[in-house]
Amino acid sequence: MSQKKLVKKHLQSGQPITSWEAIEKWNCTRLASVINVLKNEGMNIKSEMKTNPSNGKRFAVYTSQRVEDKNQTNLFGNITPTNTEWRKRWEP
Repeated sequence: MSQKKLVKKHLQSGQPITSWEAIEKWNCTRLASVINVLKNEGMNIKSEMKTNPSNGKRFAVYTSQRVEDKNQTNLFGNITPTNTEWRKRWEP
């Protein structure tokens, strides 16, 4: 399996990933590049900078941002279908 697929599967499972973890797990030394490719393909990934308390060095933690719900609530609290669902219902 490619490094991109491994990282994507890992993020989709809800787990965060750091560069060091990617090196240890898959020997992936260019995680930021893989993340950039996944973002360009439309994956919603959040990057958060953290500081290691023992040495003061900064590192990125990447997490996948999941869509809460396919449906959105309108002003009156009713659930409205997404555009795709709407098209499926009403387009011939």
